Amino acid sequence: MNNETNGTLGTLMKIAKDWRTKKNLETETLQSPLRTVQVASMLREVMNLAQQAVATEEAKAKHVQTEWLASTGAWNYRIWNHTERKLQVDPGRTPLQHDEAIRLLTFLLQNLKGEAIQKFAATQQMSILEQQGSQFATFHLEVSLQGRTANEIYETMEKLTGCTLLNLIGVSMKKDSLPHMPLAKKLGDNGSPEVFLQKVWLCTSRFQHRAGGSVVKLQHAYLMPHTLSIPVFNHLNNLEVDWTTYDVAAYIQHHGPEPTSGHYTTVVRDREHLWLLDDEKQPSRLASAEIDHVSTNMYILVLVQALSVHDHATRSLREEDISWFTSRVMLLRMQIEGLAEGLEALQQAFIRLEARVHQLELRQPPAAPMARVTSNKCSTQWRTPLLSISLETMDD
Repeated sequence: MNNETNGTLGTLMKIAKDWRTKKNLETETLQSPLRTVQVASMLREVMNLAQQAVATEEAKAKHVQTEWLASTGAWNYRIWNHTERKLQVDPGRTPLQHDEAIRLLTFLLQNLKGEAIQKFAATQQMSILEQQGSQFATFHLEVSLQGRTANEIYETMEKLTGCTLLNLIGVSMKKDSLPHMPLAKKLGDNGSPEVFLQKVWLCTSRFQHRAGGSVVKLQHAYLMPHTLSIPVFNHLNNLEVDWTTYDVAAYIQHHGPEPTSGHYTTVVRDREHLWLLDDEKQPSRLASAEIDHVSTNMYILVLVQALSVHDHATRSLREEDISWFTSRVMLLRMQIEGLAEGLEALQQAFIRLEARVHQLELRQPPAAPMARVTSNKCSTQWRTPLLSISLETMDD
C-alpha cells in the first residue's frame, strides 16, 4: 500500500483517529470494529474511482495506456516478472469485467459488517508510520470463518487479488504465500482437484472450571457416531443456522487428570476400523476393549465434509441477474446519497444567506410615515413607501 498525497494510508490513519474519538465518547453509532470500517472505506473508494475510470473515453484510454484496463474495458490482473523485475499483465488470468467488478464490490460493501474482518493491521504501528512519513506499508488481512457469507467474502477477496482495480487507491493485494506442511502438500497432490474437504474441530466439555480456579476432568462417556449434524451460521449478523451433516474422521483423546499435563493420542476412523495414532509409533488397530477408554477421554472431534468445487461455485442464472441488479441499485443509491449531501449543503447555505439578509434589513433606518395628500377635487391619494417588517415581531 503506497501513500501519495491524500493517499490510502493517510485516509486509514484519519479513519482510525475518528473511530477512536467516537469510541471514547461511547457513541452508539459504532456498529463495527475499526478493522472492518477501514476495509469497507477502502472498497467504497475503489468503487467510486472505478466508475470514474470508465465514465469517459478519455479516462478509459488513460487506464488502457497504463495496462490497468484491457482494450475491452475489463480490469487486468498483473504478475511480477522476476527477469525484467517489473509488473506485467498476467496471461494466465482472464481480465475482470467491469460489471462483475462492481458486483463483487457491492457484495463486499453489503456484507462487511461486524466481525466480518478478523484482522487488518499493519506490520508496524500506524503512529510510527505517521511519524516516519512512510509512503509504503504492508497490512495483514484475515477474513472471518463464521458462516457461508464469510466464505463468500473470502472468495470475493480472492478474485480481487492481483487485480489492477485496487491500484486505483494505491493498493496491491495478494494471498498469503506461507508454505504448506509436508502432509498437507502430499494430500493436495494426490487428491482430486474437483473435490476439497471442509474441516471442523469440535471441542467437548471434558474439563470443568470450579470456584477457586481449579479444573476437574469429567469422565462421562460420549457416543462415537460415524456422522454428526452441527449448526452452521447462515450470516455474520444473526444467529440463523442450517443443520449440516459431517463425517467424523478422528477423535483426539486426553490421557491424564489435568489439562496442563498428560498425553494426547488420536483415533482415526476409516470405513470399517478405528486406528490409534501415538506420536511416531506405528499406527495400530484399536481393540474393542479400548473403545470405552476413548469414549470417556476423547476431547476433540475432527469432522470433515467432502464438497464438489463445481457444486460449491455454481450459481443459477437468476441469482446472477439478481446480483447484477443489486449492484446497479447499490451504485444508484450511492449516487443519490451524494446528491442528497449536496442538496443539504445548499439548503444550509440558503439558510445562512437568508439570515444574513434578515440582519441587513433590520439595520435599515426606520421608514418615513405615510403622508396623506388632499387635492382640490376631494380625491385622496396615499403614499405608501416600502416598510421593513421583522417577521419575528408579528408573533408578539
